[in-house]
Amino acid sequence: MSLSCNLMTYLPYSPDEAHRNWRKPSAPWTLSMRWLDLLFLHWPLPPADLQARLPKGMEIDTFDSAGWIGVVPFFMAATRPRCMPPFPPVGNFAELNVRTYVRVNGVAGVYFFSLDACSPLAVKLARRFFHLNYRHARMSHRRESGWIEYQSQRTDRLDPGAALHVRFKSSDTMQTPARGTLESFLTDRWCLFSASKDGRVFQGDIHHAPWQLGNTQVSIETDTMTEFLNLSRPPGQPHAMYAAGVDVRAWLPRRVV
Repeated sequence: MSLSCNLMTYLPYSPDEAHRNWRKPSAPWTLSMRWLDLLFLHWPLPPADLQARLPKGMEIDTFDSAGWIGVVPFFMAATRPRCMPPFPPVGNFAELNVRTYVRVNGVAGVYFFSLDACSPLAVKLARRFFHLNYRHARMSHRRESGWIEYQSQRTDRLDPGAALHVRFKSSDTMQTPARGTLESFLTDRWCLFSASKDGRVFQGDIHHAPWQLGNTQVSIETDTMTEFLNLSRPPGQPHAMYAAGVDVRAWLPRRVV
């Protein structure tokens, strides 16, 4: 059987762009993937505290006068380059990011302070081609009786020690967040920004269907993921959301600053 990137599709995909803030790129996408069992944990912080930790050229984005830092574990599945089929031994792995929300040239996106993954190949390629702060980690993802569990222990020699152990329940009531809400601010992001060692800033666009989010019950046993930033998160439970998953397409980053 011959493969054709025009005739063969591996992931369901909707071209509807009404939920986006701007049209997706006209150039062909580069990567296809599926994000599953996402947990969004967020804390509000003074914008200046986050701004001081951003690369030059990025401006912290705020909601209700606060900056936000997020810890987001999820499972990456069916990752593949354009015109190639998924290869599960390489394309399926647990991932975890520490993120905030920024603007570059007026465009709203995500900036990742760190990304942990248990795929050595993904770490190597993302560092090289996307200028992202990926770290090696031992990670596990388990589902049992309606609960989802992630465990992660960073093993990277560049930045060892960060850990997460969290359990949360999937939700039966899911809905698309309305524009103007905190939930929309935290998730309706159609690009990521990254910075190279020499100070160049890159924008990588993504596209997926509207998020379907639900409330979730969370039990956090260990979380040291933001300690390397020396930030004091507010006490109490974080803002928590669950998403079953989305199918995603991504474009290679381009320089914007």
